[in-house]
Amino acid sequence: YMHNNTAHEPLTKLKTGNKGIIRELRGGKEFQRRMVAMGIVPGIEIEVIYHAHGHGAPIIISFLGTKLALGHGMANKIIVEKQVKT
Repeated sequence: YMHNNTAHEPLTKLKTGNKGIIRELRGGKEFQRRMVAMGIVPGIEIEVIYHAHGHGAPIIISFLGTKLALGHGMANKIIVEKQVKT
């Protein structure tokens, strides 16, 4: 799904240093509740601080002054609009 130079993709597709805006939380009510409780809500900008290579590696993001490590499975359910450097 693309228009102009925006792409919506799972958080797991972002690399270290990439920024994105959260657009959608996929997953059950419980998952969504947990995300919202941690401040992960659609519309906020996040930055990937560290994304290790390797299957199932966790991803560390930073948003609103908070750092958070997410498991691969969780990050896969968070859909972001990658901010493309112009």
